[in-house]
Amino acid sequence: MKKSLAVVCLSALATHAHADPAKVADDTVLGTVDVDGGGTAAALQKVALVPFAEKSLAEALAQPIVRRDLELSGLFDLAEAPVGPFQRDSPIDPKPWRAKGIDVLARVTVDELPASLKLRVDVWLLATGKAEPAYTRTVEVKTARARLGAHRIADAVLDAVTGRPGGFASQLAFTARVGKGQQVFLADADGVDLRGHGPAGDVALCPAFGPADEVFYAASVDFGPFGLVRGPLAVKVPLPVAGSVLGLAFDAPRARLALAVMSDGASQIWVGDAAGKKFESKTKAAFANHPVFGPLGRMAWVAGSPPRVFVDGKAVSPAGFAANAPVFCDSPRGVLVVFTVGVGKDTDLVATDTAGGGLLRLTQGQGANTYPACSPDGRLVAFFSTRTADKGTGLYSMPLSAPARAQRLTPRRASRCAGRRSRPSERHYRSSTCGGISDRQCGQRTICRGRGGRMTAIRPHFGHLRPCSIIK
Repeated sequence: MKKSLAVVCLSALATHAHADPAKVADDTVLGTVDVDGGGTAAALQKVALVPFAEKSLAEALAQPIVRRDLELSGLFDLAEAPVGPFQRDSPIDPKPWRAKGIDVLARVTVDELPASLKLRVDVWLLATGKAEPAYTRTVEVKTARARLGAHRIADAVLDAVTGRPGGFASQLAFTARVGKGQQVFLADADGVDLRGHGPAGDVALCPAFGPADEVFYAASVDFGPFGLVRGPLAVKVPLPVAGSVLGLAFDAPRARLALAVMSDGASQIWVGDAAGKKFESKTKAAFANHPVFGPLGRMAWVAGSPPRVFVDGKAVSPAGFAANAPVFCDSPRGVLVVFTVGVGKDTDLVATDTAGGGLLRLTQGQGANTYPACSPDGRLVAFFSTRTADKGTGLYSMPLSAPARAQRLTPRRASRCAGRRSRPSERHYRSSTCGGISDRQCGQRTICRGRGGRMTAIRPHFGHLRPCSIIK
């Protein structure tokens, strides 16, 4: 995700990275990180998976994936089974499980068919004392999509316990450096199954999932202007708007497309249809970039110097802080806007409601935490971090209800992460970050030089890794 090209981050000319220390805003106004969701988060429920005396190969693959997803959700304390192992169809007696304080029991089985797998989960809510499962869900996928089936089973367990399905049957898209170029990569929501997408020799920015789940992104060939392309072959998408495309976003139905375009040294946000036609200017604010759609037709972007986050033209980020990379999270606590703010040499994640109220700090004193992406169920935020604590630098997943439970998905460092999309028939993850080519924070002005001379580009937001686009 970077390149020796260079980029002018118009999105934050006065970023905190180059700010006068005497003028750095007092971050006490941001509050402190809530360890347990500010006292509003329910106590973790203890969950156990039924152990089998014998597992098929498919079950040996699926069960650890389900367990890991439940851990990442931040809602459960995964417990070991106090009894067992069992046969696949053994009856369940709730009493010994309940006696060990276990609240939820899940049994995951997989039947291998000629060309597909049939996964099933039975969920017992042990407080009821009933021997019959309270919830059963069956999912059938092609044999090659075993991981997808396991993620859908985990989403079903969340549905059984909370009444709101999970968002693990989704994907992340981001860009990362490959040689002298920057390539788009895709990964499952748990950070596994990482794979390249599109040419490796070009410079790619800001991937987003568009119509038919196709990946769209901005690409520069031989240090030329960034144009809009789609798919693994980087098919060019004609646009009626002139300039270099340095940010893009689709709305949830993927009927509308927003672009951040730089032309004649100025950036502007345009909104049109998903086919790349009928574009109109959304805002002419100075240094406008990083567009992102939200629920109920809302739209956010970054503009100004120092940069602030705006929702439908109203500033929602705290004054005095260089803000960047907004994304909407339709969470169980309501619609939130998650974005970054510069704090001294660090970059923190914060969240507000769509009017800028209810400020919630999500990270503090842990290096640069950049380019958030919200999961389809609104519970989790994926982001890139340079922290040295925990497991160190990498891509993290954080429960909004309990930020201290963030866990690293992968140690890989990337430069721009697009976000999440769902697999067919499922919801999508979508973050909102795009940007330049430098592997630094996007809230600063950077000029890079390449063999073809100097190239400038606006990088709406992104730093190391950044999840940049979700879809529901």
